[in-house]
Amino acid sequence: MIEFHTNARIDIRLYILMVGGFAIILAMVRNLRFMAPISLLSNALVMASVVIVFIYIFDDLPSISTREPFMPLSKLPIFFSIIVYSLEGINVVSISL
Repeated sequence: MIEFHTNARIDIRLYILMVGGFAIILAMVRNLRFMAPISLLSNALVMASVVIVFIYIFDDLPSISTREPFMPLSKLPIFFSIIVYSLEGINVVSISL
């Protein structure tokens, strides 16, 4: 993302150092009372991300009259596989926190 917006080539090791250093500092906190503000910030950032995604999704929708009301049944397995994949990804993230 940084490379796309700034045209700067940053080595993958530097990305790992930035994220890893921050994660190690967070892992060293022993009292959960100090983690509450960080959790609040992370929840606010997640909500802001959801709002931004919805803004991009609903920004340039085609009119309803040009869309098909229902997809063919052959596309139904693809739909369910995407939903299951997304829900499993959410479970992995929430368990690791």
